[in-house]
Amino acid sequence: MVSAISSNDDFYTMLTQMKFQDVKQCQKYIEERSKNDRLVMIVRGPFGQEIVPSIHKLRQVISIYVYCFDKVRNKQWSDKFTKIKAVVTELGELITRIKADHKIHKIVEEPLCINIFTTGGTSATGVN
Repeated sequence: MVSAISSNDDFYTMLTQMKFQDVKQCQKYIEERSKNDRLVMIVRGPFGQEIVPSIHKLRQVISIYVYCFDKVRNKQWSDKFTKIKAVVTELGELITRIKADHKIHKIVEEPLCINIFTTGGTSATGVN
């Protein structure tokens, strides 16, 4: 689990890395994933600016992080995409953001158990 990882080395070992230089090849890879797969993407500025518009609406992509040298320039184009969680220039900040966002995502995705009781105190579970 990302939230339980204590060192950067551990963080890197849990990642499945796929590196792409070609936008079409990257998009094809994402589209071929199962609809149940969830991908966190880290993109460089220029590559991100090119690919994000075409993959942003895909269900498989849950978060995108822009790791770049020019934060101001990349913030301008990235602000209109809700799946972009951060635009960062420092590796440490990138790792911290991914860990924190993953922890929040896990909490949101946890199933919620609800038990409904009648006024008599008996459980209404399974009652039609």
